[in-house]
Amino acid sequence: MSPNEDEARTKVRELIEHIRVVMLVTLDAAGGLAARPISVLAVEGDTVWFFTDVDRPKTMAIGQDHAALLAAASPSNQECISVRGTARVMQDPEQQKALWTEAARLWFPDGAGSPNLALIAVGMDGAEY
Repeated sequence: MSPNEDEARTKVRELIEHIRVVMLVTLDAAGGLAARPISVLAVEGDTVWFFTDVDRPKTMAIGQDHAALLAAASPSNQECISVRGTARVMQDPEQQKALWTEAARLWFPDGAGSPNLALIAVGMDGAEY
């Protein structure tokens, strides 16, 4: 990896961590684009982590087509980012516990062990900022 690529990846991670809420864009069952806001839990390497409910339309859309786009902006800082990636949905009790935040209890009252709690992992394939 060249120093420029490494610097760009670092910048992408920093922007996502700073902005914190992104629009997750997926394809719906009819092939149309569907976008919804979602809070970033963590960025680990080239993976962005989110919590979701296993029964939500976005988890079903990801199950049908793994292509995803993350888009976010912070106008006050004149920052914006668009990330192409591959999404997957999983239930991993250890990772859910490691990423747990009390703010999520509003949607998942049983905490990290909530039966409908799942993770979305988006592997970043490319980005513009």
